[in-house]
Amino acid sequence: MAGMGETEKEMCEAIQRSRDMGGRTHLFSFFPEAGSIMENETAPPIDQYRRIQVARYLIDEQMIHADRFGYNQKDQIEDFGISFDLFNQIADSGEPFRTSGCKGYDGEVACNRPFANSRPGPDMRNYPFLPTQTDIMRIRNQMRLSKI
Repeated sequence: MAGMGETEKEMCEAIQRSRDMGGRTHLFSFFPEAGSIMENETAPPIDQYRRIQVARYLIDEQMIHADRFGYNQKDQIEDFGISFDLFNQIADSGEPFRTSGCKGYDGEVACNRPFANSRPGPDMRNYPFLPTQTDIMRIRNQMRLSKI
C-alpha cells in the first residue's frame, strides 16, 4: 500500500526486495475511509502514486532493477532508467495503471473494485479496465515528470 509515510525510493526498494525473493506485488493507494481511525489522514499525492505504479510495473515485469532509477533530493523518482521510447510505449499501453493482483481465468484483470483507493471519476487511481487514450493523457499529466 502506497501512502503510509514512505518515500518513493523506499517503496521502490520494498517492491524490488519482494521481486528478488520471487514475489509479485499488487499496488494500492492508501485511502482514508470515513468513520475509520485514519479518516483524517490524506491519500498520497496522485503524482507520487502514478510514478510508483510505473516503477512497480517495471520491477514486476523484470524490465529493470530499482537501483537503476534516478531520484531527487526528496527521494522522488525522476528517471526510470529506461529509454524515452520504452517509457512512452509502457505508459501508452496503460498496463501500469490497471488494478493488479486480480487475474481472471483468461489472465486479464478481473477485479472490479477500484474504488477502495479512490473515488469514482477522472482521477481514479487503479483502472479495472484498460485506460482510454483520454485517461492516458490525464495519467501522464498527473505523473509530473520533467526529465522524461
